Amino acid sequence: MSIQKTIITILLLFLITACGETVSNKNLNENNKTENLIKKKIIGYLVDEPVINIDYHCGDKISKTDNQGKFECYSLPIKFIVGGIEIGSIHQLAKDLIVYPQDLVGVKRDDFGNQEVLKIASFLQSFNNIIPDNISFNSNKKLLSSIANILVLQRE
Repeated sequence: MSIQKTIITILLLFLITACGETVSNKNLNENNKTENLIKKKIIGYLVDEPVINIDYHCGDKISKTDNQGKFECYSLPIKFIVGGIEIGSIHQLAKDLIVYPQDLVGVKRDDFGNQEVLKIASFLQSFNNIIPDNISFNSNKKLLSSIANILVLQRE
């Protein structure tokens, strides 16, 4: 009878120890996944040609694209803004890490005839794809309204 009690005691101790490790490993794996999600940086490039110095907003971050059109965020969506006017946003980034005007509109990349794509491309090209520092259309309401109605997205 004492051998039986010893075997049962050993089995119970083994099971209790094994359960504790599994829970700890699970928590450790969940913490690692969370840290990896937090640390993962989203890096992409806004191009018609590279669009330099355009404002972008993602989460709490507000910054400008660099001389290659590069932007870096930790969250989506990403909004692209010129002079206080949002020209478009993305909710996911393509595998090639490039954002084209078609992506901002949400159409296929080979859709070069889309009117909204043409408006964004024309608008960006009007600056030769280099957005001046501190550009703002907000101080001139008439100009802001004209740009918003003619060049920038007016989604229905």
